[in-house]
Amino acid sequence: MHIISREFGYGEVYRSRVRNQEYNAREHIHQFCELIFVIEGEMSVTVDGIKYNLSKGDAVAVTPFQIHEVHTVGVAHFWLCVFSNTV
Repeated sequence: MHIISREFGYGEVYRSRVRNQEYNAREHIHQFCELIFVIEGEMSVTVDGIKYNLSKGDAVAVTPFQIHEVHTVGVAHFWLCVFSNTV
């Protein structure tokens, strides 16, 4: 379910998705802030080489230019938000 998307790309402001699925994003980097919040299930998020095991109610923030990867442990319901560095 796509919740909101406004000016994503060069004019990035904010985008958000709620997902209830298996999800795997291999190691990557970008110029945007990212917030991942687990609603149900479990996830593994690695940020700058440090692995975090998240479960219901846990969140992780990724700042610009941090190398990170995200994986669900089976199916997870989570909120993934990407924020622009510009106003």
